[in-house]
Amino acid sequence: MEPELPTIGIPINSTPLTWVRDIEYYDGPLLSEFLGSDGISYLEKWCSCDYSRGVQRYLRVSSTQHAIQEYMAGRMSMLDLLTKPNEDIGVLVDYAGDKIVGSTLVPVSELATTKYLPEPDAMYDETLQAGS
Repeated sequence: MEPELPTIGIPINSTPLTWVRDIEYYDGPLLSEFLGSDGISYLEKWCSCDYSRGVQRYLRVSSTQHAIQEYMAGRMSMLDLLTKPNEDIGVLVDYAGDKIVGSTLVPVSELATTKYLPEPDAMYDETLQAGS
């Protein structure tokens, strides 16, 4: 059984976003695009889960349409997609079903010692498109 999700970062209130699409999906969303009420694009990348509590953890970062297009065209790695457009600011969001049950503000670079960030050579995998 997976251990309880560690507390990382500063607790904050996180607002729900409007789902746009799943960019990569395998037994659930791995990387999804959302839109904030501020008109900013956000990405959520699946990181981990706590099966005992039914909680899924995602890393949420702001992004740009250009960066998302570059990633999907194979010209940007997932690591660059998650770290470059957002000035090293991210939010770890814990969901129980569709409900946010916790969120913390984190410097994305501090997640390098966790398994939350992808390998530097991880690129877009079109076989993981939702519906593929």
